[in-house]
Amino acid sequence: SIKQGTQTISIPKSSEAKYVLIGNPFMSILDMEKVMADPANAGVIGPNIYVWDANIDGNAFKQGGYREVIRQSVNSWTSTGAGTNPNYIESGVAFFVMPASNVTKQLYIKESHKVDGVPGISPFGSVNDSLGRLFVNLEVPDTSGMTRLVDGVVAFFDRAYLDALGDMVDVQKQSNMGTGAFGFMHRGLRLSMEGRSWPKDDSLKSLYLDMRSVGLGNYTIRLIPSGMQREGFSMWLKDNVLRKEIRIDSIKETRYQFRIANEAERDTARFTIEYRSVAINRQMVPEDAAPDSTVMIGIYPNPTSGRDASLTFGNIPAGNYMVEIFSMTGRLESTSQVEISGNRKVHVLKGTKAYPAGEYVVRITRWGQPLRTLKWIVQ
Repeated sequence: SIKQGTQTISIPKSSEAKYVLIGNPFMSILDMEKVMADPANAGVIGPNIYVWDANIDGNAFKQGGYREVIRQSVNSWTSTGAGTNPNYIESGVAFFVMPASNVTKQLYIKESHKVDGVPGISPFGSVNDSLGRLFVNLEVPDTSGMTRLVDGVVAFFDRAYLDALGDMVDVQKQSNMGTGAFGFMHRGLRLSMEGRSWPKDDSLKSLYLDMRSVGLGNYTIRLIPSGMQREGFSMWLKDNVLRKEIRIDSIKETRYQFRIANEAERDTARFTIEYRSVAINRQMVPEDAAPDSTVMIGIYPNPTSGRDASLTFGNIPAGNYMVEIFSMTGRLESTSQVEISGNRKVHVLKGTKAYPAGEYVVRITRWGQPLRTLKWIVQ
């Protein structure tokens, strides 16, 4: 019912309904922080909200999917995507809430719950506290060469969190209509959010990614860190099908391109994130790729002395390529993406401005498949 600018919604007992669909009744943005902070709404709904995101591909029909949004505390909201103000509900948007009481109660949505002013809104993710976060997105390329989001999850790190289930941020995933689903698997449950403690020793810890209902084709895993700069802390993305791994940057985003060409490569447990409190020295220097006599890739000058070097591409198909630079101990020093639009391209390697003197391995891949491996000497 609506009376004097207030909508009243009957919320059934928690034993009668797990989710209740409600809608933003106003032609303006609704601030769910104001709704939940209103004393009239105390104890009516839980902190978890499920919002439809039309920007998620879902499957080949691109029908969208759900984002999980959670109120951790007063004015502290998080979501499964990176952005701002996840507590904002746009005009005309319906969303699911969870009853929090064992008796039927009323939820009030008032004029005063509207957002003041004309805010910019990117409602899927908020980073306004000291928590460490790792956003993990599954993306697919489109015909323009850009990538579109299929689904995403987020891991939270804090000394107060447990590695076991039970933290407030451990949120079970709501199905994205059974297609294009990405989640964390923990004790048989698929999660969209998972809280973990910072490691206190040298033991290896793992986050198990669960990838379901994806089709054949090319994909990218985009790993976006926030507040993950921690001395002596390292994270790695493992591809259990190709038996390879890359280091996850704790400051800037890391991308991993891969291809699904058969059922084996569609393994639901294909990817794992490993982390520990000390640096991992893995012998992971890549082997030489099978040569392609039609493709010309080289480094000049090599050796490089005190200045930049050029990674040159010739007679190479248009598309996006990954350039990975490894030390001879197997440490991944950098990852970058090169877009080839013609049959020749020059990519700058930063030489001694970024790398100490020594020998390095430069690997060029496309969709996870190695194209060329080169030795680079920095003097």
